Amino acid sequence: MANGATALRLEDVRAAWLERRSRSSRTRFWNTALLVVAIVVFDIYGFFYFVGGSPARYAIILLPLFLLCVVRGPLNRLTIRPPELPDYLLLMLLVYGGVGSTFGIVFGLTPNPALPLFLPMVLGLLHLTTLGPVEEPEASVHLRRWVVLGCVYTAVATASALGLLEPIGGGGADPSTNVAGAAFAHEKAFFLCLALTGAWLLKRRKLFVLLLAGALLGFFTYPAATYLVAAVVTVMTLVATGRRAGRARAWTMAILCLLFFAFVVKEVTTAGPQAREGIGSRYFEAVGKSDNSETRAELWGDAWDELKESPIVGSGFTRDLTLRVWLEGKRRSVPPHNDYLQLGMGGGLLGMGLLLGWVGTTNLYAHRRFRRVVSQGSSNCAMLLRLLMVGYNSFFAIALLNPVLSRLGLSVTAMLLYAMIMTVRAPSVGAESGR
Repeated sequence: MANGATALRLEDVRAAWLERRSRSSRTRFWNTALLVVAIVVFDIYGFFYFVGGSPARYAIILLPLFLLCVVRGPLNRLTIRPPELPDYLLLMLLVYGGVGSTFGIVFGLTPNPALPLFLPMVLGLLHLTTLGPVEEPEASVHLRRWVVLGCVYTAVATASALGLLEPIGGGGADPSTNVAGAAFAHEKAFFLCLALTGAWLLKRRKLFVLLLAGALLGFFTYPAATYLVAAVVTVMTLVATGRRAGRARAWTMAILCLLFFAFVVKEVTTAGPQAREGIGSRYFEAVGKSDNSETRAELWGDAWDELKESPIVGSGFTRDLTLRVWLEGKRRSVPPHNDYLQLGMGGGLLGMGLLLGWVGTTNLYAHRRFRRVVSQGSSNCAMLLRLLMVGYNSFFAIALLNPVLSRLGLSVTAMLLYAMIMTVRAPSVGAESGR
């Protein structure tokens, strides 16, 4: 009898220790990830935004790796959970692009190696160092921290749009007239989507109105269609994860999203002198912004031509992922302004397929997790998952029209959004305690 009681006490002690260790691993990951996102949000000078620059900017990738994998207590050993399908797809893309890019650098095959495009993907796998699912009290804290970051970004972006940051080199919202102001350009619209969604989920109506006013000010200062694309995908994501959300609604939204993307692609690729009556042309005329769809259509066409030269594997990412085109009377190297085509240029249909497969399976897994946490009554986890999905999906909607994966800070944020999504899940049977 005494032996049985002792064994039971030892099992209780072990379970309590494993629970503390699991919570510690999640706290360490989330605090580190949100710290890195905060660095991107406060990046007034665009140090982690503009392509090129000092190699010191890669510290934003090394920092979380150091804090999560190196700085650990003697009893808090590093544990790696088994990957899931989206993790395998991301890992395959990371290895494919990383090895190819390194080969291109070593043998001097390109002056613009693609390695910076893939290095941030390491951060997407950091969730494998966490144990156990995010719990309700944790989710509440994380949700509010994300809203704070979104509010800070919106405030700084609004100040930039009003020209208040000009004295320190970050004023203006139109990148065509103020290069420094591009640090808060339309490519970061997913931060606005995160801020507005967070305020809406928490039912902070006054805050939502203030954030909406700031977002609209940035939009009307530089009315890029990217804002509208991100907004549409945000609404679709929220509808797919609304009350009584089931498979039918999710698949309906997925199909509508694909049709919307097809419409956007059609508007761009048919741009030209013969297509002045298109919706896109009328939109740019209405908002008084120059229509650059013809330039984007030309870039997409050139990228597609390169893809057709080696459709399966492309150059294996060993060569340049930019296009040499004439812009403003000069020969320039520019990305195709479509991350899916850019990965197709470098990695063929294999590279493009891995990216699309990763984005698609992430949404599939996230929606399954959302339904499970809802069925368990975990309202905070459900709201947190909805918020993260909005950020993730709006980022990859923006990637259809802009080269965001090559923006180091933005790519790092997207990978951390994915990693956060993968930590929010319902406890499994025989919940993972020490795996």
